Amino acid sequence: MISRMHLLLGVGAAAALLATAGVAPATPSGTVSLRLGGGDSVGANRACGASGRFTSYRTGDRVYFAGQVTPAPPQGSKVAILVRICLDGKWKYGREQTATTRPNGAFRGSFEVNAPSKCFVQASYKKGKSARAYFHVR
Repeated sequence: MISRMHLLLGVGAAAALLATAGVAPATPSGTVSLRLGGGDSVGANRACGASGRFTSYRTGDRVYFAGQVTPAPPQGSKVAILVRICLDGKWKYGREQTATTRPNGAFRGSFEVNAPSKCFVQASYKKGKSARAYFHVR
């Protein structure tokens, strides 16, 4: 007769065998980082109820961004880049584009800013989202 302890040990051994046989564990959602480059200065500011450090740009400048998805997804994965603009005290849709990951999960890109505004940019991959990166266009 098989005891309950032997049955539990058998289930544990089977799980260990499956784990070593190449069955991949569930992938965690991971993290997404994002930073801005190319701005003139960084200073405290406020927009649509949010306060933080805003990178400053001039109309016609390019906003450069770079980030990383961890753990690294397959090379060539698409990261959504969303820009929101503060209008009438609310965050409104500004623009959306994609960036492509490299083998290590890094991505980068840029976009042009054409009007004075206070905005944020955020990167997302699957369910992971970066912190908001705020910027101000003069």
